Amino acid sequence: MTEAEIREGITMMPLSEVMGLYGEKNVSQALASYRAVKDSDTETFLHDKAINQEKKDVTRTYVAIDDVTKDVVGFISLGVKSV
Repeated sequence: MTEAEIREGITMMPLSEVMGLYGEKNVSQALASYRAVKDSDTETFLHDKAINQEKKDVTRTYVAIDDVTKDVVGFISLGVKSV
């Protein structure tokens, strides 16, 4: 999947692609700034687990990025598992 505009001014990109463009350290810092409105567990996942699980092929995470500020404004993670 390549980047896709999901709403005017918001672009959804695969986490692996974002890391390829900006480097893991920069992406980790950007993810750490994300704040969930209601659920701290989602923050914890994005801050502490998303990159590692992406690299281990456990999940695929897609981040929504504000085109102007470049802030992470949301994300979706999918588990990768055969049934």
